[in-house]
Amino acid sequence: PVVFVTAALHGDEINGAGAVRQLIQDDDFKLLRGSVVLIPVLNILAFDRHSRYLPDRRDLNRCFPGSARGSLASRMAHTIFDEIVSRCDYGIDLHTAAVRRTNYPTVRGDMKNEEVRRLAEDFGSEIIINGRGPKGAFRREACAAGCPTIIMEGGEVWKVEPLIVETAVRGIRNVLRGLKMLEGEIDKPEYQVL
Repeated sequence: PVVFVTAALHGDEINGAGAVRQLIQDDDFKLLRGSVVLIPVLNILAFDRHSRYLPDRRDLNRCFPGSARGSLASRMAHTIFDEIVSRCDYGIDLHTAAVRRTNYPTVRGDMKNEEVRRLAEDFGSEIIINGRGPKGAFRREACAAGCPTIIMEGGEVWKVEPLIVETAVRGIRNVLRGLKMLEGEIDKPEYQVL
């Protein structure tokens, strides 16, 4: 399998970038099979501005699957879809709460999709929020294109929080173990609420 792990789709949500960075720097991160595409900053224009939005104030996470022509956001979404989603079998997209909010670590996905359900349950979050996501959202459109995708939400904007990074890294490893891409057993929580 080929799995993408993306972070900073919103440029101010950088906990995921910390998690991807940790995986990249881990010398013990050795796959048994398949490939993992690790992208610490998906939206470099928003990241550079420390903003949720692109310079034109569009939310990239409402512009998928995009088009080759049109707004900057639409073209970026199209390139991401063409270069990443179309080449992968599964996806994990890492997010945090919006400004002035903090999210308890949760996983979100369309639980009607059996592959998404498996990814969400394997991730190991205590709370799973069922839903397809808004129209034009990365995970919703990736699923519609045949690439089952979940998101993890956790923590606050503008910071890398060690406990959120640890939760994300454990969840990513759990998903890869569930797909038989990493050795070891899935680290299951004591409870899981949908």
